[in-house]
Amino acid sequence: MLHKDHVFSNGDVYKGDWKKGEPHGKGKMIFADGIIYEGDFNNGRLTGKGKYTFADGSFYEGEVAGGALHGKGKKTYTNGTFIEGLWNDDQFVG
Repeated sequence: MLHKDHVFSNGDVYKGDWKKGEPHGKGKMIFADGIIYEGDFNNGRLTGKGKYTFADGSFYEGEVAGGALHGKGKKTYTNGTFIEGLWNDDQFVG
């Protein structure tokens, strides 16, 4: 696996492992809108376990699938409150 940095045409920046021309393995994506994802990538998709840090300072740690909060995880808000449990396609389900 190759490790490199890449800037996409939309302004997103990826730093991490590559395989067959796509992010694959461990990496960090800094989106142009200020969101940061650090964690697992699978064939170019944010999938596995990772941490999202949102532009407002809140963050999510847990499972993701196809870039969405999906599976077991915890979202912590800037005031310190949090919700923890199961997520399905970015929606908290309990």
